[in-house]
Order: sequence, then structure tokens, then C-alpha cells
Amino acid sequence: ARDDNERNSFLAQLVADTRTNQQAVMDLVVQRKNNYQSAILKRRIELERFVAKLGGPDADDQAAIEAGKALLARTS
Repeated sequence: ARDDNERNSFLAQLVADTRTNQQAVMDLVVQRKNNYQSAILKRRIELERFVAKLGGPDADDQAAIEAGKALLARTS
């Protein structure tokens, strides 16, 4: 910069560009989060329909899930 005015102008432009870029990044984060949540919801619905087609959940299924959770808790 040749003088303080030019330096201040550059600084103001840098601040404005930084804010613009930060907002663009935040918008991308929100978009990706929404896409992820939508994909997960779609997959859960597909899996629930698949399980229902197989006859639905029963008590043995829940017992197996709980046993698996306990096993994972011990190994982590």
C-alpha cells in the first residue's frame, strides 16, 4: 500500500471478502447437513419398509440389538 488510505481500503475489502466467504461456507455446511439428513431419513424409511416386508420386528430382534449394544460398549 502506498499510504494509509489505500491500506485502510485494502483492509476494508479484505474484511468484506472474508465475511462473504464465511457466509458462503456456512451456507454450504447447512446445505450438506440438510442433504445428509434427507439421505439418512430416506434410508431409514427404506429399511423400515424392508423389515416390515420381512414380517416386522419382534422381541428376539430387540434382544439381539441390546446384546450388540452391550458388546460394543465393552469393546470401546
